[in-house]
Amino acid sequence: MKESISDRLLNIDRRYIYLAVMLAAVIPFLFNIELEVAVTPEVQSIYDFIESQRPGTPILLAADYDPQTVAENGPQAHALLRHMFRNDLRVVVMTLSQDGAALAEMLTRSVAAEYGKIHGEDYVYLGFKPYFAIVILSLGQDIRISYPADFYDTPLDNLPMMRNIRNYDDLAAVINVGGGNVTHAWLTNARERYNVPLGLAVTAVSGPQYYPVLQSGQIFGLMGGLKGAAEYETLLMDEYERLEVSALAIQGMNVQNIVHILIIILTIIGNAAFFMKKRKGEV
Repeated sequence: MKESISDRLLNIDRRYIYLAVMLAAVIPFLFNIELEVAVTPEVQSIYDFIESQRPGTPILLAADYDPQTVAENGPQAHALLRHMFRNDLRVVVMTLSQDGAALAEMLTRSVAAEYGKIHGEDYVYLGFKPYFAIVILSLGQDIRISYPADFYDTPLDNLPMMRNIRNYDDLAAVINVGGGNVTHAWLTNARERYNVPLGLAVTAVSGPQYYPVLQSGQIFGLMGGLKGAAEYETLLMDEYERLEVSALAIQGMNVQNIVHILIIILTIIGNAAFFMKKRKGEV
C-alpha cells in the first residue's frame, strides 16, 4: 500500500528535524542574518535614565547573577556597563551571588579595559558578600559596614572614587542584574526602606512578575531576558560598532527567532498532517 503524504509527514525521521534546528541556529552566523529588534518603553526608560546622568555621577551596578543565568544576564550587564562607561559615570560594581563573583569581576575588568577606565578612580569592584538582605540594608547606613575593602583587599578609604561615597544617598541609582530572591531584597530593603531609584534587568522567566512594580513606579525601568538585552544593544549599536565588539544579545535573538519560526512551521505541518488523516477517518 502506497504511503500517503500525511503518513510521510508524520513519520519524518527525527534526525532530519534535529538537523533542521541545527541549520537554523548556524545560518544566522554564516550569512549575517539580522532581524529588527523593537525597543520597548521599559528598556528605553533605563537607557534614558543613564543617559540623563552627568559625567562623574556614581551609580551602583549589582551583578547578582551566576553561571545558570549568565546567558541572559551577562549581555544585560555588558550593555549597561558599556553605557555607563561611555557616559563617564563612576560605577560601583558588586555581587550578592556566591557563584557570580568571578563572572562580575571578569565583566568589570573587560569592559573597563575597552574604555581605558582605572580601578579606584573610574570604577570600583567590591566583590561578593553573603547574607544579601543584611548587606543591602547595611549599604543604606555605610557601604564600609559590609565592604571595608574592595575585592582586591584595598581599603575603600584609600580609593579616590570612594572618598565621597558613603551610602545610597551618594548614588544616583541601583541597577540590579539577576532575579529571584536577591531582586526581591533590593526592592524591599533598598527601594522601599531607603527610597533608592532602582532599575531591574532580570531573566525572561522572572520578568512578568515585576511589571506591577514597574507600573506602580517602584522601579524606573525593566529589562527582561535576552530580548531586553538585545533592545539595549540596539540603542547602543553605534557604540558597539565603534568598539568593534559583538552585540551578543542581538546575535542570540537572531538565532532564537529563526529557530522559533522553524518550530512554528513544523508544528503547522504536523497538525495539518494529523487533520488530513483524521479527515480520511484513519485516526
